[in-house]
Amino acid sequence: MSWFISPYKERIKTFIPVGSQHRDRLVVRYLMFIYADLNGIITIQARTKVDVVGKIGRAAITTVHLWVFPITVVGVAILHLMFHHTKPGKALRAMADNEDLARVSGIRIYRLRRFMWVIAGGLTGIAGGLWAIYSIVTPQTGWEALLRIYASSILGGLVSFWGTIAGGITIGLAENVGISIMNEYFNVSTAYRPLISFVIIVIVFLFRPSGLAGVDVVGWVKKKLGREE
Repeated sequence: MSWFISPYKERIKTFIPVGSQHRDRLVVRYLMFIYADLNGIITIQARTKVDVVGKIGRAAITTVHLWVFPITVVGVAILHLMFHHTKPGKALRAMADNEDLARVSGIRIYRLRRFMWVIAGGLTGIAGGLWAIYSIVTPQTGWEALLRIYASSILGGLVSFWGTIAGGITIGLAENVGISIMNEYFNVSTAYRPLISFVIIVIVFLFRPSGLAGVDVVGWVKKKLGREE
């Protein structure tokens, strides 16, 4: 039997650690499903009334859309100020740049990680609350949104808050407008909507890995204005 197993020993050794990395995530994920099912909240939607305030073509503009943009801008502005003008924010940037050097410099990495997860959890809670007003949510909702989140961050450049906002708006428009056009003219199912985000990720990696963060908009505008003068 050993002659059969021995060629695969190295593969087994590398497989076990990789699988164990995702063990805790899977446990938490399915505990959420069990809890939601036992309490009858496998699908839930907020009771807040949503009114249509206008339309752009066939797309309806609701009160939720009017809330999301200012909340996003205020949240990003607060994050920008925190990361550039507070001690914990600067320490987080140092840790992200070089964790070993930050540790040697006396920065308490474990505390920063806790602080980072508190911020991430709070922002995710706000996003989930707004999502529940707009649409039905399930324990699977966050996983379904991951591809769009990655696409927005990659298109935004991964290092810019404002670039991520621009990336998110671009991804949202590309998905909704793109799938509507393909559905109407080519009879493509709306189930292929996530494919648009995937294609955008591939295009960015191939042709502009820095994303929108590498675009000097101010310099481009000045250059254009200078030519016109």
